[in-house]
Amino acid sequence: GTSDRYCMYNRLNDPLVAWYVVGGELHGDQRGLAVTPNARDLNQMMRTGQDIIYCEYQDRGFETYFEEFGRIFEWLAVHRRAPAPRELGSTKRKDPGISVMRSFDTRYHWLEVEGLPARLSEPFLWNSAPRRAPPHFRVTGNFTAGNDINTVYIEHPGSRATLWLSPDLVDFNKRVKVIKGDTVFFDFVQPEIGILLEDLRVRGDRQRLYWGKVEF
Repeated sequence: GTSDRYCMYNRLNDPLVAWYVVGGELHGDQRGLAVTPNARDLNQMMRTGQDIIYCEYQDRGFETYFEEFGRIFEWLAVHRRAPAPRELGSTKRKDPGISVMRSFDTRYHWLEVEGLPARLSEPFLWNSAPRRAPPHFRVTGNFTAGNDINTVYIEHPGSRATLWLSPDLVDFNKRVKVIKGDTVFFDFVQPEIGILLEDLRVRGDRQRLYWGKVEF
């Protein structure tokens, strides 16, 4: 495939994701370009220290690269998913945060956003002149640990959101304080088996379950 359009803006949305990219030297896109369109994004991911392997076959084009399958499964066998991040879109690294550009981009680990701006649902004309960046919004989140409370700072463009909580993120014996500009929630959150089972039903993830949630 060709890394284009939304990929240009979303490539840094989740730096914890590992990549194994396989391509051919002669595999061109509709413009006759091969590696060049992808090099911009792959180089950026490598410069930021993302876990990525790029494998290119010389003098070969569009095909399955069947002989690479075994090495891909060997790579998968030694990879384990990183713990849930306590930070989304860190401003410390001076990155732009998580870029929200489509109406269905609503879930980012433990933060689920609803009521996104209507203009994200409007089709974007990529080939229109003059060239301009599509509309996008920023999402950030950051958990901090205190002596007697769990504090999380949230920024999102929606009208409402759900914060999903687990023991990896908070201590349920302490109050949870959610700050979005002002304090929007400050209370204890009780783990509930119904919330855990509903989360399992929706996401099907048995390894990373959320025990409670805060809607704000």
